[in-house]
Amino acid sequence: MHTRGSVRTALLFSAALAAADVRAQQDHAAHAAHAPAAAHSSGLYLPEPIPLQDFTLVDHSARPFTRTDLEGNWTLVVFGYTHCPDVCPTTLAQVRDTLELLRQKGAALDVRGVLVSIDPERDTPEQLAGYVGAFGEDIVGLTGSQGTVAAFAEQFKVKYAVTERTPSGYFVDHSSSVALLTPDAKLRALFSVPLRPAQLADDLHTLATDPAHGGH
Repeated sequence: MHTRGSVRTALLFSAALAAADVRAQQDHAAHAAHAPAAAHSSGLYLPEPIPLQDFTLVDHSARPFTRTDLEGNWTLVVFGYTHCPDVCPTTLAQVRDTLELLRQKGAALDVRGVLVSIDPERDTPEQLAGYVGAFGEDIVGLTGSQGTVAAFAEQFKVKYAVTERTPSGYFVDHSSSVALLTPDAKLRALFSVPLRPAQLADDLHTLATDPAHGGH
């Protein structure tokens, strides 16, 4: 049963995601060939982390991926697709840079990135493997059926839709914010894009090493 506090938290998170949807639509509207110039990242940290419901997707090695696979480490979750012209590769590069900065801190932090494809029609495990591999070993690609992907995205209130078709393919408008999951697979924070890797690495270091800020 949900408490009033958890309902308020869910509503707060939904409101933040709705705002991110507006920014995402603006980011993708022109399908520019370059990333936004600004380098600013802001985070909404939930006072009460929200647990994920069970799900089953497929990772880029064609193996089942469930809620259990998210446990044991902090996770930055990106929703996107491999044919995305701008925001997705830029965001994944910023996630990669954040993870590298965390390694340089020398802290024993287990943090990884996850790209959830909102274009499962084209993003097979093989397609995802080649794509996420360019961003390092700490980023996992996930796909699945249209239904399973949609159900998983709904847990994050992520919206996406095909909005432009061309003779060579199509574009998908989608929420471009990045979610942070705790080591027990709970939604802890939401970051707008573009990310600021140095600040995000500091924030994650604080969350993971200071019990007063932890998400367990």
